[in-house]
Amino acid sequence: MFPEAAPAAGAPDESAGSGVIVCIGAGAEYATGVGAADTSNAAESVIGLLACCSWQPAAINRETTIAGIAYFTTCSLLEKVDKRPFPARNIPPFIGRAAVITLISAPGVYDPIMVHRIVILALVMSAIGIALCALMILLMARMLLRPRRMTDPRAMILLHRLTPADLGMEFENISYTVLDQSTGTPLRIAGWWIPTPDSRGRCAVILHGYSDAKVGGIAWAPLLRSFGFNILAIDLRAHGESGGVYSCAGFWERYDVNQVLDQTKSARPAETRQILLFGISLGAATAAATAVMRNDLRAVILEGPFADFHTAAVLHADRLGTPGPFFQDNAYRLAKWLSHADFDAVRPVDTIPKIPCPLLVIQSGDDPFLTESDHAAIRQAVESRDPTLGPSINWELPGVHHVVGMLLDPVGYRRRIEEFLAGVLQNMGEVCDK
Repeated sequence: MFPEAAPAAGAPDESAGSGVIVCIGAGAEYATGVGAADTSNAAESVIGLLACCSWQPAAINRETTIAGIAYFTTCSLLEKVDKRPFPARNIPPFIGRAAVITLISAPGVYDPIMVHRIVILALVMSAIGIALCALMILLMARMLLRPRRMTDPRAMILLHRLTPADLGMEFENISYTVLDQSTGTPLRIAGWWIPTPDSRGRCAVILHGYSDAKVGGIAWAPLLRSFGFNILAIDLRAHGESGGVYSCAGFWERYDVNQVLDQTKSARPAETRQILLFGISLGAATAAATAVMRNDLRAVILEGPFADFHTAAVLHADRLGTPGPFFQDNAYRLAKWLSHADFDAVRPVDTIPKIPCPLLVIQSGDDPFLTESDHAAIRQAVESRDPTLGPSINWELPGVHHVVGMLLDPVGYRRRIEEFLAGVLQNMGEVCDK
């Protein structure tokens, strides 16, 4: 019924009652009779143990066989879906090989009930493994869509401030009600209005980064106020004090910001005649996507934009130590499906060339959310812009971590921002405040 395997050198003779009882492996070498000498590299695994015992029926019983099946099924499934070695030594690769179970009758050993139980156990273990994989993917997608909010206690610990008053700036709490384009329901967007004397109608809108809030974004407010800009800092959806459940890489956020700009211009026309969009990280992606939708912006500054959300999410997941590509890619797809957002439609490398106004992009040379090809892609996107749109500058900061350029070199940072704004304002017949 089953093919017999040739005995290994030195194995006991079949006439002594020996026979291959169970051989579990991941390739033909295990199905054709592997002796102890041939499995020295596999002796530490259950599979190797069973192979070594192929000619020792007394060493194989129902318990060791069930344990081997369960161990092999779990390890091989995890290795397949994660595409990285499972932390068990000497497990042969699952991909491209077949699990082989060879049962050869021997008096008093072969038990059909045991085989049935082994099959049921293997199926149950596979189902459990699939369920655990699905749960991990769901948790990773949820983590991507729902970043930790910047609460007051967290802001005090990380930023040592709660409001613009802690930076010596007067401010006004404001709130916007916008139409959530993803659900068709009202959505609250929280913000701070920070006035500047003699602004001459200039307004800088600050959009913060991922898992941050307006309290983090106002780190750039004193600098921009020194150039004569009123400041509007808002919490993006699913961040800070704003409503919303999912953060969507700028896809739905661009509609929120677009409505905030319209409402602000309507409520404060004299103070918003010249609008600068200043986005940081996720806010940079949102600013770029929003700018493409408008023709009334004076300039855009993008601090630390990612090239595309997928790459940034994968790099971030790797830093957190989450499971590998299979889980990450499927979590990304699930996040897009759950949020009804096409993250790839608002990739900064695609929106940057379409921004219809002067642009300054600030790239951190040691940004953990960018690869070398991402740096080159952003540089190319800036250089490909139409010269008639105004200045297009890609400023790279070698060796600088994500969005900390201003902290490390405040004088040089201020000078470059001032040069850009002075050139833009001169093009508009204005002179930048010193």
